[in-house]
Amino acid sequence: MYPFTIYIELALTYLLSSRRSDVNKLLTRNSAFADIPPTIQITSADLGESGSRMLKRHTQDGESDFPELSWNAVDGAAEYILICEDADVPLSEPIVHGLYYGIPASVTSLKPSDFQKSEKGSYMLNGGFKYGKNRRQHVYDGPKPLVNHGEHRYFYQLVALKKPLPDVGPYPDKESVTEKLHQEASILAWGEWVGNYERKLEDFS
Repeated sequence: MYPFTIYIELALTYLLSSRRSDVNKLLTRNSAFADIPPTIQITSADLGESGSRMLKRHTQDGESDFPELSWNAVDGAAEYILICEDADVPLSEPIVHGLYYGIPASVTSLKPSDFQKSEKGSYMLNGGFKYGKNRRQHVYDGPKPLVNHGEHRYFYQLVALKKPLPDVGPYPDKESVTEKLHQEASILAWGEWVGNYERKLEDFS
């Protein structure tokens, strides 16, 4: 006997089995990045190289721990933006699992504790940067693909900026950040780390 929510997911999977979002709709696939190839190399201390399978503790079936990410410093960077998107969700657009901005240029690694809320200000995190809006309006939501929908890819995209991101309001979403990137032409470099995760019915037996 499975939890009732699993049966709901199976019904949705049956209806949406052939549907996937479009990787070309990720933040770093829009025209602002057209002439800027990915040059930032990102790895994960707890999961490995890009393309690794994520563990249960990194997902909503576990603790939704953020992967430990590290990258090479980017000369001339003023700050970083980081966004995590599910490119395989059965919707017209990728789902944003986390959006972060104002990451100091001196930072070259992130750990789960950096994503805890800080008392230093609204939307401020312990890592010294702010978070924006995701689908469920949390700081971060770990992966949770539909049961039996197959493997989903979670793109953790890091963008180095030539100058700080202009005012996007206290709680920006992906669209407002994208608009500013187009207006300011301030992208210096970018890179991504991809984590894979699949939820099978047998995992719940």
